[in-house]
Amino acid sequence: MAYHIPVVFLVLNNSGYISIRDGQNTLMGRNIISEFSMPGENARPYSVQFPALSRSFGFDFAARVQRVGEIGSTVKAALDSGGPALVEMPITRDVGIAASNVVGWWDFPPVPTAPRTVLNNYAAGFAAEQH
Repeated sequence: MAYHIPVVFLVLNNSGYISIRDGQNTLMGRNIISEFSMPGENARPYSVQFPALSRSFGFDFAARVQRVGEIGSTVKAALDSGGPALVEMPITRDVGIAASNVVGWWDFPPVPTAPRTVLNNYAAGFAAEQH
């Protein structure tokens, strides 16, 4: 912002650190501090309001895409703004759709007390990644 560089930030917002959550669940059988959800039974996700935060820094353009059909026009408006811009796109937390369990190798060793299958899978993955 200080140099008014025309860059567009695309925030894919899943209201948490979902790939970390999935790694914790896989390797430790539980997760902590990785999903941003309100407490209680209904535990709905929450997040920073990225467009409002961006505008507070003086961004020329900041918007949140609400529907898939808005992506193209919103990104075009951000590019056309001529200055710093942000486009936030809410995305799913569903692993089957978001594929956060297949984004690459994370050397996140399991705890020694993890189930034998988890330890074996880690050892196999580690060996496969050693070039």
